[in-house]
Amino acid sequence: MRRLKSPILASSLLLLFAWGCGGPPNSALQAARKAVSKVEGPEAREYAPEELTAAREALDAAEDELTVQRGRFPLLRSYEKAAVLLQSAREKAAAVPAAIAAGKAARKNPSLR
Repeated sequence: MRRLKSPILASSLLLLFAWGCGGPPNSALQAARKAVSKVEGPEAREYAPEELTAAREALDAAEDELTVQRGRFPLLRSYEKAAVLLQSAREKAAAVPAAIAAGKAARKNPSLR
């Protein structure tokens, strides 16, 4: 019986270790930061302030979530929410150029509003 407990214990520990080793989404964080910083500028602030704010807020929320998770015990960390927020920030940042174009068009032709 002694031999049976050892493999079960080892397997359980290995499973716990593997489950807790999912690291933070660093590449997604860098991509989201790059996407948001790429669209930040005077045109976005003038023609698409809501879209820019939404992208920035999603990025800020993701960074806050990453900070919370980094403060947790390693086996209890979960970066799923942060990953979703980072994806949202990238998507919202990607919508900014179209909003800028629409804002410019609306300003040139008020009937488009």
